[in-house]
Amino acid sequence: PGDCSDGQIALLNQALEPAKLISLRFFVGLTNREIAEATNSSERTVKRKIAFARAYLKRSVDRLISQDA
Repeated sequence: PGDCSDGQIALLNQALEPAKLISLRFFVGLTNREIAEATNSSERTVKRKIAFARAYLKRSVDRLISQDA
């Protein structure tokens, strides 16, 4: 924390954003509209970022499964 620059913190927040959106959508149960309002984003942006995060998670899980096989 004390060792991090503002730029590093911004990059970390950007990297964690998909995880936050997935958590809000699937664990908290917010709608895309509610997430958009909470994050000051458009509903379309939220939908796009959630789709990207889901695809990334699927690829990651598929990769892990294929390594175990």
